[in-house]
Amino acid sequence: MGMIARLLGRKAVPQVELVYKAHRMVFEYNNPTEEIRTARYGLEKDILFQFLDRLRPDDVVLDIGASVGLLAVHSAKIASKVIAIEPDPETFSRLQRHVQINRLRNVECLPLALADTEGTVTLYSDGASGHAPSLRGEHPHAPKGTVTVRQTTVDKLFEGPGRPAPTVIKIDIEGAEYLCLKGAARILKGQPKPRLLLIEVHPTFLPQFGGKAEDVEPIMADLGYRAVSRTVREEQAHYFFEPVT
Repeated sequence: MGMIARLLGRKAVPQVELVYKAHRMVFEYNNPTEEIRTARYGLEKDILFQFLDRLRPDDVVLDIGASVGLLAVHSAKIASKVIAIEPDPETFSRLQRHVQINRLRNVECLPLALADTEGTVTLYSDGASGHAPSLRGEHPHAPKGTVTVRQTTVDKLFEGPGRPAPTVIKIDIEGAEYLCLKGAARILKGQPKPRLLLIEVHPTFLPQFGGKAEDVEPIMADLGYRAVSRTVREEQAHYFFEPVT
């Protein structure tokens, strides 16, 4: 892992070079939070590498809750296409910057929230230096600032012929994963099904969205998926799901 810097006006913006197998990627960070999300792999390097190890060159990856683009950029070095979803405006600009500096032409960045309805919603966010943005502001770690963003569903996003259907999906959206799955029923029940899902489950946040952690596996079973891996870190659990054959 190498450290470099870019001059932005008179301020040096630190950069870090990350390596996965033969692939090298550069990320910037403007504050300690972004340093954790890039140089320190969001404290989830093992999960990221498990995900990357499962990717194929012909995959279309849907990254829901892309943040500053750590998983999206890494995935773009392997998969044929990445669709990166990030609703927070400041964080979205960091995502776009990382796609640009890594000269990636197979990443589509969309400033959206994905849930079970369409329209505009309030996103609780303190920008790129705060806690991860959330569609609910009631939980203790929710950001205090707000911004209005566009919301849609996974099914609507892939309606029509304009965008290839995802073969791999990652969901990390601070408790709204329950709503997102409801809005993705057509895609998840389709033929062929996405062959892999990585879902980060937030038990503390899920009740704000009408769900609970123990519902996740039954919901996925109803959609035709089984958990093949589960990793718990603090209050979060990472599940890998595959279709039932």
